[in-house]
Amino acid sequence: MEAGLGINLHMENQDLYYGFISAIQFIASLHGLALASLLFFHTRFNQFSNRMLALSLLGISIVLIYEFSYNLELNETAAGFFLLLPVYNRSIIPVGIFFFTTSLVHGRQYLTKQEAWWWAPVLLELVLEASRIPMYLWVRTASEREAMEVYYEAIGEGLGLLVTLILLPLSLWWVFRYQRNLYEQTASPAGQSLAWLRRFLMSMLVLDLAWTISFIQASMGQDPEKTFIYLSLGLALFLFILGYFLILQREVFQPLPLPDEPASLPVRKLSTKTEQYHQDLLKLMTEQQRYLEEDLTLGKLSEGLGISPGYLSQVIHEKEGKNFFEFVNAYRVEAVKEKLLDPAFAHYSILGIAYECGFKTKSTFNTAFKKMTGNTPSAFRKKMTEKVPN
Repeated sequence: MEAGLGINLHMENQDLYYGFISAIQFIASLHGLALASLLFFHTRFNQFSNRMLALSLLGISIVLIYEFSYNLELNETAAGFFLLLPVYNRSIIPVGIFFFTTSLVHGRQYLTKQEAWWWAPVLLELVLEASRIPMYLWVRTASEREAMEVYYEAIGEGLGLLVTLILLPLSLWWVFRYQRNLYEQTASPAGQSLAWLRRFLMSMLVLDLAWTISFIQASMGQDPEKTFIYLSLGLALFLFILGYFLILQREVFQPLPLPDEPASLPVRKLSTKTEQYHQDLLKLMTEQQRYLEEDLTLGKLSEGLGISPGYLSQVIHEKEGKNFFEFVNAYRVEAVKEKLLDPAFAHYSILGIAYECGFKTKSTFNTAFKKMTGNTPSAFRKKMTEKVPN
């Protein structure tokens, strides 16, 4: 009697557990479909990059819908026929994310011929899924159908995982390359930094790790159910967080103000005039105080020296051991430090002083100041004030 009661309680707990998981999967899938529709059709987000992201969200939503259906064993009912429709496509998720990333990084609203080849695995998986319908109708026995499902699942999962393992790291590489070029050319990257996209891609790589583990478990004959549940919950959380950004931080989905063409390093051998260019550069920064220009770029500063942006970048690297962002903001930080200790600026806020010294945004100022002094601006001011005798 007690054993039977324990089994019933265990089954009830399992039902509650799978019911809770299924509810999250279902709500998240609807949420993802709504976000995809918004990115596809709303005029505010009407650009190529957002449509590519919408394809990824659509793919994630369909995966969650299918997981929800399998948890409720809808595949065993008449409604299970709809699970045979060729809409389950894993490859579209990394392909959409890759095109979303490259369109932001390159500022293009189209695909190159080389990039278009990445649609091949998407089309291949579409054909694979479509072929399940006639095969399923021809197969009569349940055992044969189960074997067929294992076969199709292995091919589809393997293809999707392979594409993901290639395109997500490649997307991350493009972001790192973009940010490196950005800091080589501008001292105030407001509205241009892709730090949010880097975090977005790294979170997807974590989910990709869970996917890889579940695929290995299945290949070794182990049950990957728990791992795949964690993966589906991660995808659901991803959709909810993305919805927050879409509603409250719309600017990250707007056209990106890209920098000029990346500076080429190195562009030429250092000449006998290099030292003179370096001295002229220091004069521009100290005597003319060009660092006070909040929109100062590598191109603008190179015009003042009469040399190419690439050559100026090389001079800064060789003579100062810094990139353009670090070089200019070092002057700004020093100017801020002086004014923080100047009684004439005692009535200024720290941020007000930062703006006076050429900083354009609070985030850029805090990042540069902490990196170059090891203290936050407020901690530095407090420390220096305490050292001043009464």
